This record gives sequence, structure tokens and C-alpha cells, in this order.
Amino acid sequence: MANIEALITDIGNVIYPERWDLVLEKVGDINNKITFEQFLDAYSKEWEQYRVDKINSDEYWKNVAKELGFEESAGKKLSVAFTNIWHDSDEDLCNFLLNLNGKFKIYALSNSCPENEDRIKEDIINGKLRFINRFYLSHKEQIAKPDEAAYRNVLNTNNFDAEKCIYVDDKERNLIPARKIGMHAVLYKNFEYFKEQFEGIIEL
Repeated sequence: MANIEALITDIGNVIYPERWDLVLEKVGDINNKITFEQFLDAYSKEWEQYRVDKINSDEYWKNVAKELGFEESAGKKLSVAFTNIWHDSDEDLCNFLLNLNGKFKIYALSNSCPENEDRIKEDIINGKLRFINRFYLSHKEQIAKPDEAAYRNVLNTNNFDAEKCIYVDDKERNLIPARKIGMHAVLYKNFEYFKEQFEGIIEL
């Protein structure tokens, strides 16, 4: 059995399936002709700065509103719409991780923004995410994946050895730095695939 002491997981498209459909539904309350591609293009313009707190929420969403041809005042509505990106947690995965709590320490490492944090806080209060020991959110830590320093930050603040940690992410590019520093890495495709890969590692 591999000597694993911690599981570190991404959040979006792992803990929470991303619900762009719900975001677009709310954006449609402002203008129902906006396509997903148009919204994604506007959202992406300054996302790399927003996710590490280089631009504040009000300014970011005002700029997204302008990119979409809306009045700046629509920025607040866009911010609220985006809270729906992480809507319902994956019940099977969360129950599995809850049962692991006590056997392994579980941490979250995610590229994020204040709207994502609002969802997390809500699910901490209602107990859905009680299995997670600590959240490392890019907009709070001011460093984002795939920067190797984001992963080392989790290891260093907890005195973990990389080879005793499993990192889970839905994007292959975010697994590359984890493997490089010696962590076990699992690409999240779905719950059953994750469970199979995870059990394969701990039985090494």
C-alpha cells in the first residue's frame, strides 16, 4: 500500500460540476441573445488577473459587462449569475470523500474568484464540504495553477511530502506540475474513474 497522507483536489468539475447553462440562463435575464461563446470570451479577457486578485470584483464584472455591450451597472447582475457556475456538489464523490475523512487529510486547491468562494461558504455552513480540512483558493493565495508554487504552497504549509499526496484535477495541464514535484496525479473524468484510480494508488 502506498503511504498516502493527503488527498488534494480541484473543485470546479470535480467537487462541483460546472453549470454554464445556469450562468447563461441568468445572463439571459439581462439579454437573452448572448451566446455561451460571447460570454466566455468576455469572461476570459481578464480572468487570469481576477483569479489571483489583481483586479477587484466590481471592476472585473463592469469590464465583462462592457465587453458584452451592457451598461456597467449590469456587472453586479453578472456577478450574481456567475455564482451558479458551482451549483450542486457531486453527491457520490462527496460521500466517498466524507468516508475517507480521518484516514487521509483532504484539501482543496482551486483557481477561483469571490463568487466561487460564496458558494463554498454556503456549503461549509450546511455541512456539505465538512470533509475538506482547508481550501487553497487562487484569489486568496494570489497564485494560480498550473504555477508550481501553488502546489508547493499546500505542501509547505502542511509539511507534506509530495510523494505522500494525491492530486486530483479535471485538466491535464494542471496535473503536469503535480507530477513534476513528485505527487501522485489523477485526471478526474467521472466518479467511477476517480475511485478506480484512487484505489489503484493506495494499493500500490
